[in-house]
Amino acid sequence: MKKELLILLMLVTATETMRAQNVPEHTNEPLIEIPESEEAFDINFYAEDGAAINATVNGETLDVLYGDGCKEIQKIDDEQSMNIEAYAQETGKAQSEVVAPYYVDSAMERTSAPTIILEDYYEGEEDSCYYQLCYNRYRFGKKITIVNNDDDPSAIIFYRWNSNGEWISGDRFPIQIIDEGEYAIEAYAQAEGKIPSTPVRLDFSIEDDDYDWCFNFIEGGIYYVYLSDSTLMVCPPVPDDMGTGPVGNSTWYIGDIVVPRTVNHRGKTYAVTEIGPKAFSSCSEKKVSLPNTITRIRYDAFINSTLTEIDISASVTGIDQTAFMGTPYLERLHVDEGNPVYDSRENCNAIIVTATKTLIQACKTTVIPSSVPIIGQYAFGGDIWPMGVPLPDVYALPGTVTTICDQAFYACNMKKLLIPNSVISIGEWSFASCYNLESVDLPESLLKIGMGGFGFNRNIKRMISRALVPPDASEVVYSDEYGGINNYEQATLFVPAESLEAYQTHEEWGRFTHIVPFIGAGPGDINGDGSIAINDATNLIDMLLGGEELPAYADVNGDSEVTIKDVTDLIDMMLEGH
Repeated sequence: MKKELLILLMLVTATETMRAQNVPEHTNEPLIEIPESEEAFDINFYAEDGAAINATVNGETLDVLYGDGCKEIQKIDDEQSMNIEAYAQETGKAQSEVVAPYYVDSAMERTSAPTIILEDYYEGEEDSCYYQLCYNRYRFGKKITIVNNDDDPSAIIFYRWNSNGEWISGDRFPIQIIDEGEYAIEAYAQAEGKIPSTPVRLDFSIEDDDYDWCFNFIEGGIYYVYLSDSTLMVCPPVPDDMGTGPVGNSTWYIGDIVVPRTVNHRGKTYAVTEIGPKAFSSCSEKKVSLPNTITRIRYDAFINSTLTEIDISASVTGIDQTAFMGTPYLERLHVDEGNPVYDSRENCNAIIVTATKTLIQACKTTVIPSSVPIIGQYAFGGDIWPMGVPLPDVYALPGTVTTICDQAFYACNMKKLLIPNSVISIGEWSFASCYNLESVDLPESLLKIGMGGFGFNRNIKRMISRALVPPDASEVVYSDEYGGINNYEQATLFVPAESLEAYQTHEEWGRFTHIVPFIGAGPGDINGDGSIAINDATNLIDMLLGGEELPAYADVNGDSEVTIKDVTDLIDMMLEGH
């Protein structure tokens, strides 16, 4: 007998397990709403789209309702209660659980309905783009806040989107919306022992999420956006729909600009604390005077503008890397002596991070101080050629510099570059897109060149690497082969004679088609005495007249042959002071 009972129990358990495995997902329970009425109760039933609602009121079965249904019944006497039951059935899902008897008594208190508040919402983007101009810096959407108005601590807010979403409870507010579109939000409150409040609904739309260069108001010809309830940021003039110029009667910023300390708008005073992204981008301003309330100058604030003069006040403690990138007309760049973060030591006409001794922004009159070992990212660079800081045709960095950061001289205009024997690292794309650059002299101290350090330089013809051990490098003269140019074929690489094989077999340096050894001071030091002088020219002439096999280092110009042209080129080198 025990064995039979055990078998029977196993069969029942297996059957229940199979049933559980095949039970479909349940439809969400419907919502029942009973608005107040003098004449009658309109009982509204809400369920997910497509779900059929089956309901009874005081035992009376209602016709099947779908989605949002309504049943009107006569008003009930104060002494009488109402018993409502309902469940929903959606195709492909199991019916929802029957809602517990829903008693409505005129003596029962109704939960206070919540309030939905719609406000403008501001979002400022922090990311900057390097290879192209980026907009959408300031975007405005809507902020939704749902306020629980019931004083019962058990009251809970339920809300849903667009009449067909899932009802969600909780306090996940405010809700912030940026994307364009049509919206509807509904909410109701439920407290223990009370009738649920009448759902409230708010419909609204955001017509356009393309808020390029948006602003809140204009005062004194300057555009502002709110940073807080007491501070403002200067922003760009608003362009027309094509992005080619200002709209309406607005104009680009031109001439001398004085940014005020405070602005009074609609009876309230705001402090101006930031210069926003692209605020003066592509504008024709000359001198910009900043108040001592400015704390931050954001990225691209003056990019590609005609700015000629600016003073950085003591209050500025944050300057983004590309704030002054692409300002080739800038002649005066000075930091107030009381600034705790930045300085312009020795009247260098540059911005230097005091703590790290890093020069982060230069101008056409900058003199790099001897106490500065690091040239920061974008310090001399522009975003497109030739918007870098203007430099002389032959540009030599001082012998105190040790590190050149990424894009430090991007899109500059020098023709010949001399890097001192103190530099150990050159960053990624540091001297890229310098289209005039023809000759580069790299020091023996150099250990590393970042990706594309001298990339996109279409006129580069000569590169001297004095390091005995080939520096770590990748795509050192990267070329997009614009116009059929391949820099690895076009440029000649000169290397120490004793390191010739190391360069030839190196994964990166070995890509150069023409690798020529040199001795002593470099190409042109024919006798290897450590200097280039007239006796090197006479020795080269003797070699040519002697008819003997000529050494590889006699190829002064790197054209793969030794001729009288190497003599004339050597003489030119001496006349140039090399």
